[in-house]
Amino acid sequence: MPVRKFFDNTFGNLLNDALFNLQKRQAREPENDELFTTSGMIKTVAFHIIDKAEAEEFVQEERSETDE
Repeated sequence: MPVRKFFDNTFGNLLNDALFNLQKRQAREPENDELFTTSGMIKTVAFHIIDKAEAEEFVQEERSETDE
């Protein structure tokens, strides 16, 4: 299975959005050295994914509560 298809099936646009967010933050904050280190980039992407996943989970919980 191609990597792109695997990511689409697994993450949807979540990973792509996180990487795009990282690039935007790097462009806006060039003086922030943490955004340009490996650990800083990983942290930024990971926190974006966690925030979006929690938000999506909250929306799904609300939908299931209204369906009942």
